Amino acid sequence: MIIESCTLLTTEPNDLLAPIHNRMPVILDPKDYAQWLDPDVQESSHLKPLLRPYRPEAMTYFPVNLRVNNPRNDDVLCIDPLPQSRIPHGKES
Repeated sequence: MIIESCTLLTTEPNDLLAPIHNRMPVILDPKDYAQWLDPDVQESSHLKPLLRPYRPEAMTYFPVNLRVNNPRNDDVLCIDPLPQSRIPHGKES
């Protein structure tokens, strides 16, 4: 039997995302792809250092429609930026 599945790994948030949530997805740096995908690497101690917050200077974010919170919604409205007049959570003056 083949079970098709997917796992999202999370880590502590970086400084950019900490005001929004207490965790963030692990985002591998492209230089780490080969190590992560190497089938000969079986020791978790060789991979665990890759499970770190992504560099905040390499990221941006913007508010999106709350429909993104429902997995039944799978359309462009989930990723379209809201008008810039909206202030991202945690960025109030």
